[in-house]
Amino acid sequence: MESLIPDTGSFFIGSTILILILLVFIYQSKLEKLKRFTTICLIGFFSWSIGKDANTGIIMFIVVAGFVLYIWNKMDKEQEVESMKKLLNYNDTINAYGKYLELNPLGIGEIRHTSKLPFEKEIFIKDSIINIRKLEQEFQTLLLNSIPLLAYFRDDIPENGYISNVSKLLNDDKNTTVESLANKLNEDDFPVDIYNKCNEESEKILKLLQTSISIK
Repeated sequence: MESLIPDTGSFFIGSTILILILLVFIYQSKLEKLKRFTTICLIGFFSWSIGKDANTGIIMFIVVAGFVLYIWNKMDKEQEVESMKKLLNYNDTINAYGKYLELNPLGIGEIRHTSKLPFEKEIFIKDSIINIRKLEQEFQTLLLNSIPLLAYFRDDIPENGYISNVSKLLNDDKNTTVESLANKLNEDDFPVDIYNKCNEESEKILKLLQTSISIK
């Protein structure tokens, strides 16, 4: 009758595979503290395995682990400085966008080319989704009202953009007659399909911002 207990070789191979799978899972995760703890444990294991005796293993562990901790500390400081620079650049972009809208308010029924913006549209949207949760509620509200407007800036339209006759009429003289209003509306060649896509993109951006704020 064959023994149900696996032999030592099979057990070793199985354990090794399981450990490798666990290590892959850990290092592919976003759990930075767990990854660092695992690294220290691996350094300890190899120091114990390679060292000729306990004292040698301890010395190797202290030296290697100390060097690794030094590198991590240096990387953390550099990342902190880089994050601060990015946040300051983001604040500068917010100010630039605010001044732009103040001088060039986006009218209802208007689509503009992205070249009119004083920054890269997609980069600013991504940065806003990442950073909006770090801001005070007052600024969050301002961004929730202004960032979705970037949907009405597109690359695939003429440089001079589009503006509907309805939008033009809002700035016309109050003496505009009903007849002239009807004529202008009938002659309107405003691309409604593109404008509808802008509306959809605007709603999508708003939801992404709201979701980002709700993440704790």
